[in-house]
Amino acid sequence: MKIKSMENRFLQKIWLRGVYFKYHRRVLSFRNPKTFTEKMQWAKVYGNLEDLATYVDKYEVRRYVSDTIGEQYLIPSFGVYNNAEDIDFDLLPASFVIKAVHSAGQNLIITNKKKIDYDEIRKKINQWLNSSYYKSTGEKNYKHIIPRVVIEEYIKEETGGLKDYKFYCFKGKPSFIQVISNREHNQTIDYFDLKWNDLNIRSKMYLNSKKAISKPSNLEEMVKVAELLSAKFSFVRVDLYNVRNKIYFGELTFTPANGLRPYESLKHDIWIGSFIEKEDLRSFILK
Repeated sequence: MKIKSMENRFLQKIWLRGVYFKYHRRVLSFRNPKTFTEKMQWAKVYGNLEDLATYVDKYEVRRYVSDTIGEQYLIPSFGVYNNAEDIDFDLLPASFVIKAVHSAGQNLIITNKKKIDYDEIRKKINQWLNSSYYKSTGEKNYKHIIPRVVIEEYIKEETGGLKDYKFYCFKGKPSFIQVISNREHNQTIDYFDLKWNDLNIRSKMYLNSKKAISKPSNLEEMVKVAELLSAKFSFVRVDLYNVRNKIYFGELTFTPANGLRPYESLKHDIWIGSFIEKEDLRSFILK
């Protein structure tokens, strides 16, 4: 879709209806959205997503996190870069993670820098820096973010890998948790309430984990962190990591999966949507 069309509300709605039908196989209603995924589409048309750039930018958000809960929850950073040529790999540790601050999913996990091709890495980074996530997804929360990459410390659990704990928060209240496991191989998604009861919500795109996911011993602290970080928003998903009982901030997400990832059951999409009214998404920042 051309960017000019994205700025035209009428054309944007036509485009979103088509994309939504492709993923969900049902007609999207802007007048009376019932499901969470419908309300995300409504927010992309009528919400103030453009005002959220500071909180979506993976580097700028660090200041908000530090001011709100303390810098001890931040993954140590080695620097932020406007272009790939500024990165001096000789000064970096053996392992690290490169993240594009202006998009979602554009990450490189480097576990051993001796085994990487620096020219290929720089080429990949420059591709990111020359792309617009907003233009490809229609998520205006990414529109005004300056393309850069941030390089952070590589963290992992003792067993390897890294679980992603995603707290869905409505008006400053964490309501349930999505846990992503095995992101590197055969990714799984599971959902729990705040007491760690399995909600039996299933995604059409990913399986649930075959192994029981243990309740974090510091879950209460994780919930508190999510509560504090979400306090000023009508809706936000607060992503956290938990490594050796130390909590790390991941990111803030206002349009999870672009509101396009389908649930196996429509009732689950409706249930999640029941936590928020569409008008609450007109301004994500609470007054």
